[in-house]
Amino acid sequence: MKIAIRICGEGGQGSIWTATTLGISAVKYADLHAAETPFYGPEITGGYSRADIIISDEEVDFPKVIEADLLVAQAQESFDDDYEVTAADGHIIIDSIHVEDTRSFNGSVLKIPASRICEDEYGTERFSNSVILGFLNAVFDIVPPAALVKGVGENSPERWVKPNLGALTLGGSYVDSIPGLRDNLDSYRGWKQPP
Repeated sequence: MKIAIRICGEGGQGSIWTATTLGISAVKYADLHAAETPFYGPEITGGYSRADIIISDEEVDFPKVIEADLLVAQAQESFDDDYEVTAADGHIIIDSIHVEDTRSFNGSVLKIPASRICEDEYGTERFSNSVILGFLNAVFDIVPPAALVKGVGENSPERWVKPNLGALTLGGSYVDSIPGLRDNLDSYRGWKQPP
């Protein structure tokens, strides 16, 4: 089993942190293999950033995503730049507060208002990437929930562990806010089947 994921957004939205946390969770706490390739522009915040991560039950021989099974887009410009890397049978998750137009992609798009969920709970969008991380793991079942909790705890500054874990839970529970999604989760977990 193998899943190729690209997480993209603007600098400061935590795309690279999200991929790194997922990789830590997979390798250290779920006995999987992972390879990550981060990319970011020269800007400190606000510029394009992304991370490719491949997670597999076998060693990963090439760390870059050529065709994504899953694209996570946290900003409209990053969606516009990267949606074409998504496989025809792949899926896209968007933060629907910052990505409004997905008409250029004809496949599966899951929308979560991660920034609004985070703003309502914490008064800031700072942890919206953890909302998305909780949601994507609840849908795609990449690592066991306990492994993800450990990964978030390990990869977060101490003062942000609690809000990141809270945001992770909010994202996971959002599955029940999309009609019919919980009943159709198997359709998002085909990546777990042997080739």
